[in-house]
Amino acid sequence: MKTKEYREQLAEEFIHVLEEKELGWKKEWQASGLASPFNGSTGRQYRGINRLHLTLVASARGYQEPRWCTFHQIQEKGWKLANAKGQGVKVEYWFPYDRETRKSMSWEDFRLQSAEFNGRYVLRASYKTVFNASLIDGIPSLPKQELKEISPDILIEKLSSNMGVKIVNDGRDSAFYRPSEDIIHLPLPGYFETEYAYDSTALHELAHATGAAHRLNRDLSGRFGTPEYAYEELVAEISSCFMSANLQIGQSPEHVRNHKAYVQSWIQTIREKPETLARAVQQAEQTASYMEYQAELISRMEYDKTRLSSTEVKDADLITEAGRSVEKAEEIAPGKSREELTGMIQEIKGELDEIREDNQFFHGFMEKHGIPMPDKGKEQKEKQAVLDEYYVVEDLDTGKTLTDASGKEIRMEDPEDAERIAKAMNREEDMLSMAGEMVKEYEQSIGRTDSVLDTISTEQTVAYAAMCQKYLSFAREVDDCLAGKIPMREAIKVCDTPDLFVKAGCRSLPMHVTQTHLRDCMHEISPQNAHYHGMTPEEVKRIPEALEQPAIIAESMSREDSLIAFLDYKDRRGLPVLLSIVPEGKAFYNLV
Repeated sequence: MKTKEYREQLAEEFIHVLEEKELGWKKEWQASGLASPFNGSTGRQYRGINRLHLTLVASARGYQEPRWCTFHQIQEKGWKLANAKGQGVKVEYWFPYDRETRKSMSWEDFRLQSAEFNGRYVLRASYKTVFNASLIDGIPSLPKQELKEISPDILIEKLSSNMGVKIVNDGRDSAFYRPSEDIIHLPLPGYFETEYAYDSTALHELAHATGAAHRLNRDLSGRFGTPEYAYEELVAEISSCFMSANLQIGQSPEHVRNHKAYVQSWIQTIREKPETLARAVQQAEQTASYMEYQAELISRMEYDKTRLSSTEVKDADLITEAGRSVEKAEEIAPGKSREELTGMIQEIKGELDEIREDNQFFHGFMEKHGIPMPDKGKEQKEKQAVLDEYYVVEDLDTGKTLTDASGKEIRMEDPEDAERIAKAMNREEDMLSMAGEMVKEYEQSIGRTDSVLDTISTEQTVAYAAMCQKYLSFAREVDDCLAGKIPMREAIKVCDTPDLFVKAGCRSLPMHVTQTHLRDCMHEISPQNAHYHGMTPEEVKRIPEALEQPAIIAESMSREDSLIAFLDYKDRRGLPVLLSIVPEGKAFYNLV
């Protein structure tokens, strides 16, 4: 085991990684030949829903072949189907259709004519049945991909066993930990360039697994593009570097450099870089100590000592932060004495403590009405189950699924957003442009005239765009509701329970509104209908964002099981917007 001094040296290097020039992270494994299904006759890769569907079918049926062919293609090639009854899979093909000539056309001809989808040109779909190559006799074998001889370090096997986290080598071209399964998915060891590359990647995912509720209980629910997601990546990669020093293979300066480059790439997405990085290094030290204990490298007594010392470090950080607060206050309020500034800061902190105590209001309300408190472990699994339903972002030229710096698929809730990101992934400035467009689209939907883009940084733009994606989901539902595109008995999801409510003790659940209530909000006010409010669609679409920071929360005076949230804006008549919230309510209509 490496010395404590070496760990401290590594920690110091990570603390100063922001001061170094851009290092450039290198992914240290090659794509598997089975990374994406493709047509065995034309060689073209399947995209979008076809790719996802064929991948799921192959996994369920145990097919090891990525190739698929239609019956006609099999006949053309002189091959034969064997035992394929009931094994066909439907795929859909979309193509441009010219209404004037009443003929379909190829995508190449469509582009050459610079045509656009309008009254003349429309999209049409056809469906064909394809069969997996493992069912086809006579199809030539695929050239075997050369695999390196790589054996995982015994440290990986011991951690996997003692932590109770299974490692499955089916990740093909991606490496990730799935909290809902508590399983790690990695490419085959032979696809990695070196043994260190495989082991350090496995340690990165094992570090993620320590965040599970029954281990160190970190928040693993952050989505790609959010500061929470980036922070977890920092913790996992720094922990991996710390733990890689225990591998039988020596840790070279080049190995450490690649760890630092990965950390550098993620810290750029976080606003408070130095503070966040310092916190991530500290949490990584705790994570690595937990992993060392699970790997039987240190005793329980040694691990307990590190846990106690981390508490002391937190106390020391609080003292240091108090000093920094005074220094910052001196810049903001020149002319005040240090005693006056200290008194002002203490007064503010006292008010913040009172706000924290107000969380008891939520606990009392929930206890009074028999509302269950959140089960953190169960809640995290429920969140992950929702996250598992997604659209992946694909390269528009190759059809290959695009990944982030860690090799994880880039996932989006909305297929249109996935397509927009795919178009912009080639260049960083396009990505920023796309983020700006998403912010503008949201601002236009709520009628905001002074764009926040003029006042926020590049990193903040990208982070805010990720939030706008969620807000736009509700905005589109509002438009569909008004256009009558949603079945009337379906409730509309406004958002997930805001963090403010979750931190106060509410369970994280989807928040819904019935279409009847939504329409009533926007109905013109009339004396006969007191529940009509005359709000504009733009005012309604602001609700998800405003709910994150309500001005006031109180008990309802008309319904015992409800809370009232006063939002921080007024409607066009100058009246405050307020919502009635039913915790643990049901998202369906009372048909009686």
